Amino acid sequence: MTASEIIQIVLSVLSLFATVAVSVIIYKFERKHEIIREEDLKRQKTKEIEQAAKSFIIDNENDIELLPLAVISESLHEYDNNVRSLYTKFKKCDIEVQKEILRQEKCPISLLENKEWLDIALSKFKELEKEYKLATTSMLYDDCKYFHRAYDRYKQEEIEEIDPFCFEAPGYENNLRRMNSEEPIKSNLYSYIDPYIAKVYKELNNIGKGNTIYPSQPPMDILYKQFNLGLCEEKIVCFWIMKYIITVCEILYEHNLTSIKKEDWRDFTIDEFKIQTYEDMYYYTAIVLYKTLF
Repeated sequence: MTASEIIQIVLSVLSLFATVAVSVIIYKFERKHEIIREEDLKRQKTKEIEQAAKSFIIDNENDIELLPLAVISESLHEYDNNVRSLYTKFKKCDIEVQKEILRQEKCPISLLENKEWLDIALSKFKELEKEYKLATTSMLYDDCKYFHRAYDRYKQEEIEEIDPFCFEAPGYENNLRRMNSEEPIKSNLYSYIDPYIAKVYKELNNIGKGNTIYPSQPPMDILYKQFNLGLCEEKIVCFWIMKYIITVCEILYEHNLTSIKKEDWRDFTIDEFKIQTYEDMYYYTAIVLYKTLF
């Protein structure tokens, strides 16, 4: 091999190294700028999501307290056009915007991936209903049809009074009389069910009752008789089944009578007086089931 051939080979190798080096430098330079562009786009996208969430919150300021119910609506009726615009508007948002709305508002629940949660919670409720002897005959038959009809048939109907005081709670209160009246003082459903569950709990655990006066009739039996649920207008049945589920869940959870451990996030509340329609109340009942039994 001549000297000129050797020189030519060396030059070819050096040229190859130079080409590779230049290619690597160009690639690194382009990749660096690509990463910068990606980060810029990511920051821009994040800002757009944050701004979209902020705009949603501002535009729905009057109803934003009901945001947890919008999450329930998105889970149960993803493609429905709701009575309350908050629910529909939330469902129309991109999922990343939905998550950011929930983050900015510090919503106690996130988007629900499990689509079977309501059936699971209702099944647990029916077990507890039987355990605590809350009904001689349960009204939650045929897949809880009267509960679901509250939404399917009556979602646009307005709620006249979310917490009627029309029950005679047991105990000394019922011996009291209003001024110049023979009528006993009325209370709400909670005041009837709470001591009833206390009575059943003591019976199940062989705990003495002392001199305390307890209700004797199961709550659903009282509702059935007082409001003639077998013959009354169907939407009345739907209302009282929802109120019954809400009340029972709250009492059982408060007294640690469910299998669910108490956690801070489960203690959030929604002002019942914001519940205006059967649609609102259906979602409210569902979220009470979710946070106390699921």
